[in-house]
Amino acid sequence: MATADYALSDSDSGSDAEFDVEYGGISENTLKFIGVDPSKYATPSTSNIADQPHKVDEVIQMLVNNSKNQNLIDQGEEDVSLSSHPKSRRSRNRSRLPKELQGLMGEANLMFARGEYEEVMVMCKEIIKSAPTAPEPYQTLSVLHEDMGDMDNAFQFGLVGAHLDVRNTEEWIRLAEMAMEAGNMKDCANCYRQVAKHDRENTQVLLHCSKLEVQLGDLKKATEVLQWVLDSNAANADSNLYTSVTKELAKLQRERGKLDKGIKVLEKAIELHPEFVTSEEINMLGEFYIEENKFSCVLELLTSHCGVVLSKDSSSIKVPAELAVDLRSKLAISLAHKSLVEPVKTVLASFQDESVEEVGDLFIDMSEALQLNGMYVLATDLLEKLIQVDTYSQAAVWLKYSECLSALGRIEDAAKAYGRVVEMAPNHVSARVQLSLLQQQLGLEQEALHTLAEGGVPASSVRNDWTGLEGKEPRLLLHTCLLLHSQSKLDEFFKYVQYLLFGQLPPHIIVEHEAALMACRPYKGRITYLRRILPDYDEVYKTPPALVSGENSLTENECWDLFNKACETAHQHKRYDTLFSIVKSGYCTHAFFSKKQWSDELDFKCMCSHVLLQHGGAAFDLIRDSVMKIADAGLGDRVNQVANIFSMITSITPRDMRFARFSERQLRKYPNSAVLSIAHGCGSIIYTSYRAAINQFMNAYRQLEDSPILNLLIGVCFLHIVCMKFTSQRATLAAQGVCFLNKYLKLRGECQESFYNIGRAMQQLSINSAAVYYYKKCLETQPCLDGDDFDLRKDAAFNLSLIYKASGSEELASHIIQTHCVI
Repeated sequence: MATADYALSDSDSGSDAEFDVEYGGISENTLKFIGVDPSKYATPSTSNIADQPHKVDEVIQMLVNNSKNQNLIDQGEEDVSLSSHPKSRRSRNRSRLPKELQGLMGEANLMFARGEYEEVMVMCKEIIKSAPTAPEPYQTLSVLHEDMGDMDNAFQFGLVGAHLDVRNTEEWIRLAEMAMEAGNMKDCANCYRQVAKHDRENTQVLLHCSKLEVQLGDLKKATEVLQWVLDSNAANADSNLYTSVTKELAKLQRERGKLDKGIKVLEKAIELHPEFVTSEEINMLGEFYIEENKFSCVLELLTSHCGVVLSKDSSSIKVPAELAVDLRSKLAISLAHKSLVEPVKTVLASFQDESVEEVGDLFIDMSEALQLNGMYVLATDLLEKLIQVDTYSQAAVWLKYSECLSALGRIEDAAKAYGRVVEMAPNHVSARVQLSLLQQQLGLEQEALHTLAEGGVPASSVRNDWTGLEGKEPRLLLHTCLLLHSQSKLDEFFKYVQYLLFGQLPPHIIVEHEAALMACRPYKGRITYLRRILPDYDEVYKTPPALVSGENSLTENECWDLFNKACETAHQHKRYDTLFSIVKSGYCTHAFFSKKQWSDELDFKCMCSHVLLQHGGAAFDLIRDSVMKIADAGLGDRVNQVANIFSMITSITPRDMRFARFSERQLRKYPNSAVLSIAHGCGSIIYTSYRAAINQFMNAYRQLEDSPILNLLIGVCFLHIVCMKFTSQRATLAAQGVCFLNKYLKLRGECQESFYNIGRAMQQLSINSAAVYYYKKCLETQPCLDGDDFDLRKDAAFNLSLIYKASGSEELASHIIQTHCVI
């Protein structure tokens, strides 16, 4: 029915509907009294209708549906529709009761005055049934229940009546006072909010409403109400009211995180009423500008309203003597951020006569700005004044002072200042780290370690059961690791790394389940296996101490960098057992193997550790998957690397026939794979099966005819066959081998490597004259790559000396050795 739409006036639509839903609670007794069936509002989960919230417009709709006098309702609809028209002049107090019920309502009021409450309630119920949209009977019932002391029902009846006549602000104010007396601040605030919507000239109510919204934590509604106050008082503004509301609104916008809106409020107030502006408003706007890093706006504000004069070239400034100290500090901060050194000095000079105890907070703010912009000398001067006062001689101030001294290169003074910070705040991790670094620079290595060891636990006293490390800050332990590494204290370094990254992971688990852990390549399979062998894996071992949540915990990237650093250190110092232990522990660390890229790197590091330890079988288990992936791929950097590693692993255990069988199986599957043919050929050379090697190399040669290394390998195989005892047609085979070597020289070019290889081949064939020629060419040529490992001149000189000795030229051989092979 349309009646439900006009039962509430037009102001109840839109945003007001949300208010109705939230604060339209009506009890069961009230619903029964006005003729509405409570069961239609009960939810299946509860039978107590008093506990359910109800929309007031739904209740009124039910009243209309139950009405027995449709003509009266239609007449009410006509009146209300007229009143809702924008041009309607109907008074808000005009009754919606039909004329024939107005007398009955008057009689009910007289009976109420005589104290005949029961009869009044019966009469009001009849009126509600006939005219459910009229507010008068509800208001009468509200006052009646209030006299009877039933404040709950009084409020609820009043709430229905107020919604039926929303422009009756006096009724809303009465309800707000009732809610406040009952301690229901939420309903009170919303009643005042209805007053504010329909009577925005009532400033006191608006201000009271905003205070209640702030108490309830609804800052958005509070700012809306205050904005109404400003809009209604913009033309005829009272200075005290306007400025106080402006500042309060700006503060609320700041608390909401809408600092830009707070700035606009203050800017608009200054623009509309500059006569009301005081240093307090300027100071607040300047503070907002600084928080938004609008330092140019601060300078413009102070020059426009405070008499500050900044020269055109910004080289000098004039500051009025009467300028408030807060504004001077903001001026200094803005000038510092604009990197105007001389004007900053001028402003700071005006603080000479100020008491540090009174303006110490301003000194701290200015020193932070100076420090951020590299003006460490000026910042140090301010901080020195602060630390001389007991009130501000705190750890935070000493820390800033230490940072400035360190930036100025005053290392000894900075170390002393950081020492004071550590004394005042022993748990300050950053201060301990910086103090340790400074002590390291000063050569105080033991003191640096002691500084990092919370509680004075030296690194050398840490046992394998991690006594002394449990409960320590991970970031301090990380810097202790780095410090130990820089001091080459590797034993302690590896102990700290082991604890930080792997915690108390049982070493025997890694040894006993090594093969199974390697076989569990997928992430889910490995973590399932770890949970099976370690029932408390998730609670104890999954998260290492370095990643335990906390303020000073490490990130996963930092842990991975430390892991790589430990692996590199172990490799550089040839501590291959330690490298193997670290890598295997990484297989049990969830943060490492749960990421695909890191898991692949773990496999590679594990394979390298096996190669270094001459564990060919275990290394083969790791490389075989990579070989199968590149079996049908063309040559490239990645393919070449895998093939070279596979050949290296094959050379570790030449008697393990698994390599040969694996290669043969792959060749049957990919008969045209040049990579597999070369790898299998290299394996055949190791097994001294030179003819089989030639067959494999020739298979690859059909695809890679211009490969220098392939021509070299084929030539070497021919020469080996020539040197075998029962070989026939040696001359023919030798000629074929030399042909491939000459092609290798042509393809590779004239370089130290090619000269040495050809010379070595000639020496093997006992063609000494040619060998001497190529060895001499090798001695005259620079290596292809930098570094002694790639310089073949020593090898060439030694082989050449052997040739000279065999020919009887001892002096010439000695000369070659003395020239090229002296260490």
